[in-house]
Amino acid sequence: MSNNPVHLFHPFSILSSGYCNFLFLIYILLLRNQILQLQSDYKKEFETLREKHCMMLQNVNTAVALKNKELETQRGIVLMNMILADIWVRNNSSW
Repeated sequence: MSNNPVHLFHPFSILSSGYCNFLFLIYILLLRNQILQLQSDYKKEFETLREKHCMMLQNVNTAVALKNKELETQRGIVLMNMILADIWVRNNSSW
């Protein structure tokens, strides 16, 4: 190889130097950062989704508890009406 400037900057001379290792290291670091960012985004999205579903579950549980209370109230009214009807029938049958 001569001292010709064209030969000094030939692509193969750059690749044979530590520059190729440096570029490879930069590439690996960029990929590592991308992986870490994706993992972080996944955790944030998962937590948001978990919170959303916890809220939905809490809403459903609240609705079920309210419906149960309403049904228990109606059941109590029906039982009271049955007792009153039975008493009324017994009092009217004694005439």
